[in-house]
Amino acid sequence: MKLTRFELKKLFSVKTKWILLLLFFMNAVVYYIYMIPSIPVTMEQRIKEEWRLRLASESNDISRCLTLLEAEMTDISQLNAYFINPGYLSEEDTSRILEKYSNSIYMDADTANYMMDVLIDLTEQYQAIASYNSFIDGLDERADAMINTSIFARNNSFSKRNIEKTVKDFSRVKELHLTPVDGTGVRLIQNYYLTDILLLISVGLLSFQMFGYDAKSGMANLIQATPRGKYRLRISQMMAVVLATAGISFIFYLSNYIQTSLFIGLDFWNEPVQAMAVFRNVAYPWTLGQYLLLFLAGKVCAILFISLFCQLLAVLFKGDKMAWGVFGLSIATSFLLWFLIPDTPAAKIFRYLNFVGLMDMKQIIGNYQNLNLFSFPVSLVHAASFFIIIASILFISMILFLHGIGIHFHLPGKIFIQHPSRPKSLLYYELYKTILNQKVWLIGVALLLISILSFDAGTNLVSREDFFYVRNIESFQGDYTDKKAAQIEDILSDPGDMSSEELNSLMRINEQAQYLRQLSDDNAGFINTYIMDQFFYDSMTEITNTLWIIIALILSLCTLFYQDRRNQMNILLRSTPYGKKIYWRKICISAGLGALYSVILWGFTYCEYFVRYGLTYCQYSIQSYYKFESMPLHISISSYMALTVIFRCITGIYAGILIAFITQIFVNPTQNIIVGGFLFLLPLCLSYVAHMGYENVLITFINQNLQFALKPAELISSFQCQFWNLTSVGKIVLLILPVCTLWTGNRLIIYK
Repeated sequence: MKLTRFELKKLFSVKTKWILLLLFFMNAVVYYIYMIPSIPVTMEQRIKEEWRLRLASESNDISRCLTLLEAEMTDISQLNAYFINPGYLSEEDTSRILEKYSNSIYMDADTANYMMDVLIDLTEQYQAIASYNSFIDGLDERADAMINTSIFARNNSFSKRNIEKTVKDFSRVKELHLTPVDGTGVRLIQNYYLTDILLLISVGLLSFQMFGYDAKSGMANLIQATPRGKYRLRISQMMAVVLATAGISFIFYLSNYIQTSLFIGLDFWNEPVQAMAVFRNVAYPWTLGQYLLLFLAGKVCAILFISLFCQLLAVLFKGDKMAWGVFGLSIATSFLLWFLIPDTPAAKIFRYLNFVGLMDMKQIIGNYQNLNLFSFPVSLVHAASFFIIIASILFISMILFLHGIGIHFHLPGKIFIQHPSRPKSLLYYELYKTILNQKVWLIGVALLLISILSFDAGTNLVSREDFFYVRNIESFQGDYTDKKAAQIEDILSDPGDMSSEELNSLMRINEQAQYLRQLSDDNAGFINTYIMDQFFYDSMTEITNTLWIIIALILSLCTLFYQDRRNQMNILLRSTPYGKKIYWRKICISAGLGALYSVILWGFTYCEYFVRYGLTYCQYSIQSYYKFESMPLHISISSYMALTVIFRCITGIYAGILIAFITQIFVNPTQNIIVGGFLFLLPLCLSYVAHMGYENVLITFINQNLQFALKPAELISSFQCQFWNLTSVGKIVLLILPVCTLWTGNRLIIYK
């Protein structure tokens, strides 16, 4: 144990502990932001508690509770319609609704909306129980019907055995008494995957740090020559990594549990897990508390299993870069198997019995599944447990007995045909140093993969009001005429039996008609403002893309000046005839990377937009879009779309110049990453949270007290829109800032 404690101390004596601490805080902050849309406000909690007590006192009959909920939802829907248009309801319905809610807290539009959300959630909870009872009651009957079918009736076939095993396994949960539970917290915990990704990075970091440090320094060969430097040392090192991995895994996942319990609530520990619709197929009589503990234990076991494999690679390749490559390739292959293989009994063995599949505890223990092993059904839980145990024993044995064996791959020194030496420009050498020598190309590839994976040209989910707006605006799109405006007013004067959402959408179209009527522009016309919002004013997409661009720039440029100053090469370069031009080449690279990253991210975003919506009615003037009423440019919408693309590139160039200046002032990579994160990433993250559109203590605090931080973030992310709202002084400052940074940076190169 003394040797294990020493190895643990050595493992955390370097920068590893700070990197792990940074990953922990990153996980905690992102998880909180991830939870914000699901955190109920005070009024919503109050309504939920009132209705839980009412339903509990009314009846234990599920159908009776559902009837009460549906009736109340109808009344609240009519109340919402009354708030939008008092003349929408009939006199009888209006008097009934006013009599029922006149002295109630629900006589408020916002409270009524909260009420509707709570009723929908409670209805889903009661429907889940009704569905589960129906599922269990009809299980035997469905099994008999399937066995009597010829395709399932063959003796010794997997299908028949699987049906019989399923009936036997679910007999354990037939007598469960279910009550409605709010499964929001459990859903959030098991659908959050960033913790898994960060722990995979931590596993590689710990394993290669432990086994690569001694190998690179030459101490491994010396230690192995000592009497206790072989198996005992290797066991101690392995134990140190396993303990560290188990500890940080437990802390990371436990922090998610604690935050969920504090802000969402995990108050149903003793209720059967089958009360949630997503766990209808669980064949064990677990409570929600037992399920969460098993989920945590399963995640930690999967991480430890991956840790053993990673340690094996570190031993095999002596912590060399090749180990990282093989580890990354293994994880990528496992992800493709888990993501692409169909969910069939014969293929599940390849889908789930791999590194990524074993971490999918939501499917392994939260969904009843059997594997087809030689025509015998085997529970996925048992198969995964057996696989982890056998493979772990194999990995441990290989770690012990393969110790001292190193595998290295040496590439030939001259792969390409060498041409006669030709003089290269300074830009060429700086590009080589930055892009190839400092591995910046990997960041570009990662950004490209993020853009490709986020590309989705399918149908966009819209609210009911937006749906009706998109459907109704099709009748009026095109040139504005007084006839169209009068037609809209006629429809609004006699709405008939329209829903509140459809009525609200027509009011939006009427407001658009009134705006076009007072607009003195011959090229103005009716356009779909919902589609225009997706291109020009999609705040969440703008902030997300800008965040990725800034992160990529900070990581790419953090060693821009460090490489020269580390060995004081900048002094030598300054004395050469072209030494002072190196600074401008570095600035060109920074600006070019900013433009390139902008093209990569926004290129895919705009491709997705045009594939989904096309380019329709863009020949009208930009002033047809009411948000650009004060636009000084009188050009068409399509022309301003093209100009927006240019603005995006300019924003990337602007950010690249500013971040390059930060890396020049704070030369140490760690320092300039921290400063860049504080100046750029923090305001963008705050702006992202503020635009989530939910009521929350943090969101309220940001909107009321941190507007000074939101304005620069909104400017850099929505430059094509925010630029025109700046005052003359603001525009001058915006133009002078990069000039001042470039001049200051150049003077520092000359005199420092």
